[in-house]
Amino acid sequence: MISSKQSKPRISRMANMFLAGFLLIVGMPLLEARPVSYAGGWTVMQKNNWERNRLHVHYSPTVRNSLGATAEIYRHSDREDYGLQWNRLLYRRNTRFSQANLYLKLNGGLARLDPFDEPFLKAEVAGDWETRRWFVAYSAMGKYADALDDGSFHQTARLGVAPYVAGFGSLHTWFMLQAGHHPEETHSEDQLILTPLVRFFKGPYLLELGWSSNDEVLLNWIVRF
Repeated sequence: MISSKQSKPRISRMANMFLAGFLLIVGMPLLEARPVSYAGGWTVMQKNNWERNRLHVHYSPTVRNSLGATAEIYRHSDREDYGLQWNRLLYRRNTRFSQANLYLKLNGGLARLDPFDEPFLKAEVAGDWETRRWFVAYSAMGKYADALDDGSFHQTARLGVAPYVAGFGSLHTWFMLQAGHHPEETHSEDQLILTPLVRFFKGPYLLELGWSSNDEVLLNWIVRF
């Protein structure tokens, strides 16, 4: 168990990271929750769930690639990951009524957990298919950090529906159910985590709010500029 003396600095770092990310969106012009933006576009992404708080800032030199920096704080330990990430659009199919995407994400850097400083590697494959009414997504990620863990595997799936079809420039709303599978967790109740959530986006802003089956809050936001 982490003592209150140990937890205060970690909480302070989490608050500072969230504030720094939020300040980047002030004063920023259609947003999609994509790991690659339009050519020449910048993206600020922050994810907050039961496991970690993550800030990712990236630049897209082309419509198929993005390069950026990441910072993560794990909520139930003092581990911190700092690294660089490359996202690659492997496949995209557009039809009159739908779009399908497949991405590769590679993330590497330094993982810190006193007294260890270890290099880490993460690889993720993520795909989605959507219409203006329905949304389906799946991702699988493996990560490794030598002395800090023996490697782990996470997979996440989402199913979403839009209660109304909004026009260009309007507020879009989605109701989604996320299932996260973490087979390395020792407690069986933590291996499968369900999270009902609602997604809002308009223009360059996206916000997601949810409550997970392990009684933890999900809060994600994205801004493109």
